Amino acid sequence: DAHIIQLNRANYNAPNLTKLFSNDLEEFTIKKHPGIKAIRDCLHENDSSYVSMTGSGSAFFGIFEENSIDKVYHKITSNYKDWKIVKCKLIGSNNREIN
Repeated sequence: DAHIIQLNRANYNAPNLTKLFSNDLEEFTIKKHPGIKAIRDCLHENDSSYVSMTGSGSAFFGIFEENSIDKVYHKITSNYKDWKIVKCKLIGSNNREIN
């Protein structure tokens, strides 16, 4: 059965997103490679409303308020010069149904 989920600014928060999305590999990977936890913690500490490891485990991502992303991007890139940081914007998500 397909589920339709409506995401908008009102429900882009960790409890709602955590109910919808999870990666079973994340906790296992962090236990096996504890240094990876620093990446997840850094995103949480910089006010990401949701943090997760990608499905393949090749990266972590955080969801931030648009008005704070430049400040957070600068802070993380200044403190972690050896990390590859990509700043991007969600598209097609403003009050739109996602199948």
